Order: sequence, then C-alpha cells, then structure tokens
Amino acid sequence: MTPAQRRSQLLWIFENELLFQTRHALHAIEPIKGSLFSDNEVKDLEGFWFSMNSALNAIASIANVLWPSQDRKHSGPTAVQSSSRDRAKIMRENLGLSDDSIVALRGVRNGLAHYDERVDRWFVQSGNRIFLDLCVSGNDGVSAEPDTTYARHFNTDTKVLSVFGISLNVEAVLQEIIELNRVVESSIFKPRPGLIRRTVIEGNQ
Repeated sequence: MTPAQRRSQLLWIFENELLFQTRHALHAIEPIKGSLFSDNEVKDLEGFWFSMNSALNAIASIANVLWPSQDRKHSGPTAVQSSSRDRAKIMRENLGLSDDSIVALRGVRNGLAHYDERVDRWFVQSGNRIFLDLCVSGNDGVSAEPDTTYARHFNTDTKVLSVFGISLNVEAVLQEIIELNRVVESSIFKPRPGLIRRTVIEGNQ
C-alpha cells in the first residue's frame, strides 16, 4: 500500500466513525425531536435526559475526531499529535466544516463528563444553597433567585442547554450534525482506488 493509499485508508476509517456517531446522535434525539425542533411539551423528563445525554456523547465523539484535544495523552511520540491535527484539518476541509463550528465547543460536554467535579466545586466554592438539576422549562420557568445554581437545564424557548452556566444551542448543533451526516453519507461510499474496505455500516463495501 502506497503512502497515499494509507492516508486514504486513514481518512476513510475516521469517516466511518463519523457516519456511525452522526447516526447515533440522530437516533438518540428521535424520541425528543418534538421538544428540540418545535414547542412540544416534555412529558417524560427522565426519557428526555436519557436521549439528550446519549446524543451529546455521540457529538463529543464527533468533535474528538474533527478537533483532537491539544493535550491528548499519547503513548507514542509527539509526531502522533501532529499527525492527528493534520488529519483532522484535512477532514474538516473535505467535509466543509469551519474551524469554529459549534460542534467543536467543549464546555457543555466537559461539564457533563465531569459532573462530579462540578458538583464538588459548587459545594466548596459557592455560597449558593439552591441546587436544581435535570430541569426543563421555558423562560418563565427559570428561577430569578440570585443564589440558584442549575446543574443541567434545557430551555424550551431558546433550545439552549446549560450545564453549570455553560450554554450550547442544541437546535443549532443538531442541525449541523444532520448536515454532516448528509455529507459523510454522500462521500463515504464513493470508489477509492486501492482501498480495501470492510465495515459493519450497512451499504458500505
């Protein structure tokens, strides 16, 4: 296999991961689409957060592929980090993603991944005594009390998810995931000379 073919293979492997994770995210939000893209009332609060958490985990995996962390812990040489950054840049360009895409934002997903640390920090550093979590409400349901901390809150009016004060427009990020899925779907099945492909993704050869 030539160097060019190896590079093509590498990009194809990661495109398969993007295809899997975009499908994962879209599958996860299916039960709550009415609340995310319209004004349907959230009737199953626990189910809503199950779906939201699953979708955000998939989006985090997408971001890790396209925007590798600068402090990624590699067992190999620093050249691996440089290769990861170069590969991700090529993929973003090929897929038409800007460097400042909303998908790249890490604040909310880091807050979810390190929920325990955020709660411990709140307990030690904050004088707030009102702690609310797993909340879903419109603007009129947000507490005006100055000593209120929202751990996880989704605003049905603005479609913004907040985790300990860090916010993400979920509607906007999912629209970008839908478009990314469309682009990857159209790209990944194109013939690539010299590339031997095996995958569990349906339709891929």
